[in-house]
Amino acid sequence: MGRIAHFAAGVLMATFGVGIVYAYHVHKQKEFRNFRVVKPGYLYRSGQLTPTGLGRLVEEYGFKTIITLRTRDDSEEHARSNWEEEFCKKNDIVFVRIPARQFWSKEGPPPARKSVARFIEVLSDPEKYPPPILLHCFAGEHRTGAYCAIYRVEFEGWTNEEALAEMRRCGYVNLDREWDVRTFIQLYEPGRQRSEVARQASR
Repeated sequence: MGRIAHFAAGVLMATFGVGIVYAYHVHKQKEFRNFRVVKPGYLYRSGQLTPTGLGRLVEEYGFKTIITLRTRDDSEEHARSNWEEEFCKKNDIVFVRIPARQFWSKEGPPPARKSVARFIEVLSDPEKYPPPILLHCFAGEHRTGAYCAIYRVEFEGWTNEEALAEMRRCGYVNLDREWDVRTFIQLYEPGRQRSEVARQASR
């Protein structure tokens, strides 16, 4: 085999190898969309998983509670995302839907405070909402990133800037342009929302 043939064979094999790696990456991303460990044994994050992907992760990590930040959409084109609730019922997993709300308001507190209060309520009640917990939105980067930042500040004592830095590392590439989310996290005060949850519970 001549040098040209050797070269062509090498290029072909390299291209084939890259193709395999790329195909594997696409498959993994589709099945386990942005899955990450937040705190081993307690909190995990992802985008919307496929039924196969969720089944495999439940088997591996043993999720007992799943929190989705997506709204329920019963329209035909979005019905595929509503299978998750039934999956949880069949597998004895607590399913919690916390629709993400706006992080900014012209008047009064931002609507997101209600969702954040609910999120903290869930994390503060391990008997009703046992870990391990999976938290997700659609892509697993923006809404999920914001709520993981709140978890870091509220429960792990991170600074607001440390939490923002993790958001960027985990895919929130346009965070600096989305001033409403960034400002909400920058000004977030740990303990304040938990006090609100306690007041609501005492009523």
